[in-house]
Amino acid sequence: MCSSDLPTLLVVMIFPEQKRVHFKRNPLKEVSIQINFHEAIDLPTESVILLKESLARSFPWSEKKESKEVNINADTGKVENKSSPVYEFYDNNRENILFVSSYAIGLRTRTYTNWESFFKNFSLLFDASLIRECTGNISRIGLRYQDVIERSALEIDPTTPWGELLNPSLTGLFDCDVISKNLTGNMTQTVINLGDKNEFVKLQTGIVENNITKESCFIIDSDFSVSGRIAHDRSTDYLSRFNTEARNLFRWSISDRLFELLQPVDYE
Repeated sequence: MCSSDLPTLLVVMIFPEQKRVHFKRNPLKEVSIQINFHEAIDLPTESVILLKESLARSFPWSEKKESKEVNINADTGKVENKSSPVYEFYDNNRENILFVSSYAIGLRTRTYTNWESFFKNFSLLFDASLIRECTGNISRIGLRYQDVIERSALEIDPTTPWGELLNPSLTGLFDCDVISKNLTGNMTQTVINLGDKNEFVKLQTGIVENNITKESCFIIDSDFSVSGRIAHDRSTDYLSRFNTEARNLFRWSISDRLFELLQPVDYE
């Protein structure tokens, strides 16, 4: 069993601290956690069966898939195809998906309500004995939030300039009169250090299209992560901090007008 090589967790908030609210017009489309391992973990059939039984109340459906990789053998130069099992566990609506593979575990949801409920679902997997045995084997912890701003959902003029809804630091060319009227696509990626050399947020922002309505929307995609050799009992601290930073980053990203249009309600 390995111990963590990381120093004491630094608590440095990069973005201004914000009060906790939930939005009646919630722009959040997907939230995901993924934890990766340095070395492959064993997934014997009997352990997977026990895991399935322990998850059955909240995640009664499951499916085994294959993850395929293509590698080139450095010695022979031959292409080698490898596959490994990925086990997915679903709730009744298939809106929440837990997954387990030899190198990673995680949770994805499209019906995020609050951090407590989301993390409780993830803990069903993360605290399972099969995973707890990997203490010290964690190589990366990631928490990702994907928000999509749709002007139609806000019941405002669909031609409302993005500059009125977003932080000017994100709008760039949108504020240029010559370009903004003809801008059909734009995506930027920025990587921000979070106060420690191993902690970052990859922020992707830009114009995306609603596949159904074809409406031009704006995405704020923030992927928080820490890498190293991380002990199991340190993971919760990182995830909790990333959750707070995600709230601060989103509020920083939007204007006061958009904040009010989203109809915020304080948590009691």
